[in-house]
Amino acid sequence: MIAFIDSVKEHQKVLFSKIEQNIVKALSLYQLKRRGEAIDTLAEAYRLAEPNNFTVPFIVYAKDMRTLTAFALKDGGCLIPRPWLEKINRKSSAYMKRRSNMISEYNLTNKIENTVPLSNREIEILKELTQGLSRAEIAVSQNISVNTVKAVIKVIYEKLCVKSLPEAIRAAIENKLI
Repeated sequence: MIAFIDSVKEHQKVLFSKIEQNIVKALSLYQLKRRGEAIDTLAEAYRLAEPNNFTVPFIVYAKDMRTLTAFALKDGGCLIPRPWLEKINRKSSAYMKRRSNMISEYNLTNKIENTVPLSNREIEILKELTQGLSRAEIAVSQNISVNTVKAVIKVIYEKLCVKSLPEAIRAAIENKLI
């Protein structure tokens, strides 16, 4: 019985490694804008993980996995079941938020100064938000699309470890960014 347990454990280690390698490859391909290959590689990781109901290896890649699964959900030719993609997307998002909140709470509790490097564009958009401009108005003033403004705001929130505009403004002032 012990030999069987050890062989199963060894098999799961190898399987877990294969799943993780496929996940990293899929995320890398997506970053390289090789979307079709990324979806195919994610599908292979799913096929390996599904019989054992492994989801954690996908979820821990939080932001990147959320982006990839969102793309896969929009892709008409994706062979991965939609409910599974939605579950991984939702859990990745929740994991990312919890991790961000834990880091923020830890830094506050331990009085760790968190100097956040924001790009010039991020600072400009944050300043315009503090002045009450809408996303559409910011898009016009910055000569970018509204979707780009939304994406930049999302990055600002992530960098500042906040969930709302008032929190972002407070964090930016505390960090002397605006």
